[in-house]
Amino acid sequence: MIIIAKTIKDIDKLINKAEYFLDKSIEYKTIYPSLSETYYKTHSELLNTVNNLHSNIVDFIKEQKDKNSINKDILDVMMKIWNFEHQQYIERIEYLESKENKYKMS
Repeated sequence: MIIIAKTIKDIDKLINKAEYFLDKSIEYKTIYPSLSETYYKTHSELLNTVNNLHSNIVDFIKEQKDKNSINKDILDVMMKIWNFEHQQYIERIEYLESKENKYKMS
């Protein structure tokens, strides 16, 4: 399904942006704390959007399964793609969480 592929691409872009803003927040934490906090909040808002998109895709897949509106083979491929991308998503979020911990500890 095209909607899943496009959303996966958007999630990827948002995670990259979230990491950028987190890196900036770490960079400025001691130099300019209020700017650092703004970058951190932006990072958090981007991750919140990622979580919302993720939830929507999970709901979309469930709806498609429940409706039986698409071919089982297509659904299987859709699930394999999503499961692969989902695992990468989880790994990237865990990496960002480790960076967040550095930010909070510094």
